[in-house]
Amino acid sequence: MAAALFLICAPARGGAGPLVLAHLEEESIPAADLTPTPTPTPSPEPGAEASATPTDTPTATPTPAPLGSEVFPEPTPLPTASDEMPPIEAGSLTPSLRVSDSSLQSLIDQEQNPARAASMRIAEQARAELLDGHPDAASRELARAVSIDPSDPYAYFYLGRAYIAEKNYSQAMTFLKRAEIGFGSQNALWLSETLAFEGLAYEESGHDTAAAAAYQQALQVNPGNLMARVGYTRLAPSVAPSAPEGAPTTSADQPPPEEAAPPPPPAEAPPSAPPAEPAPSSD
Repeated sequence: MAAALFLICAPARGGAGPLVLAHLEEESIPAADLTPTPTPTPSPEPGAEASATPTDTPTATPTPAPLGSEVFPEPTPLPTASDEMPPIEAGSLTPSLRVSDSSLQSLIDQEQNPARAASMRIAEQARAELLDGHPDAASRELARAVSIDPSDPYAYFYLGRAYIAEKNYSQAMTFLKRAEIGFGSQNALWLSETLAFEGLAYEESGHDTAAAAAYQQALQVNPGNLMARVGYTRLAPSVAPSAPEGAPTTSADQPPPEEAAPPPPPAEAPPSAPPAEPAPSSD
């Protein structure tokens, strides 16, 4: 509705007359005039390309493989008896506990790469979540760490530990293998730790031969790795190749069988008595 104000000036005759104001009245506006008219969108000219608005690509969160669909690589053959790990002797080496249970703060302080340091700080938070028994929360945080630095082996390692805690051993092996490549021979302590957890993933999924081989590889990198040594000692006797049928069984703790004494030489016959001399004649 709109109000129209009309101002009517009456013509003055014989002098200036008073100014007369007309009454104020309302005027209806048709409803059709109130409907907004759509503005047509201009069509692009031939040859002109519409500019695409850039959109952020979301970071892919690792999706666990369904249980029961584990695919494991071929197990590494076990060494022969002569290559077995020697026992720990007092003073020969220093046993080491799980290095991954300790804080990463000292490593973070030494890191020069800002992206790697940021990724490791998130991995440190995930480590605390794992030790508190929250692998789901740790996995979500570690997915962010990987998106910040896709080459961070610590993030991949703790992802492997998180999936072991969730009993998804196939996914755990995927991330532990990535961590193994990332650590390489430059970081023997963490490489041995990664191999030991690979052995744990193999063992928990029922692949004892591959587990013993992974534990043995961890010991070759770091002979003081207690987790690997305990695992290898537990599994090696049950997965060692058996002796062929009919072969003699000997033990390292058993002395070799004594050889039988040679038989005595045969007894010689006593010499025969000399013939008797004839008696002298009485003639």
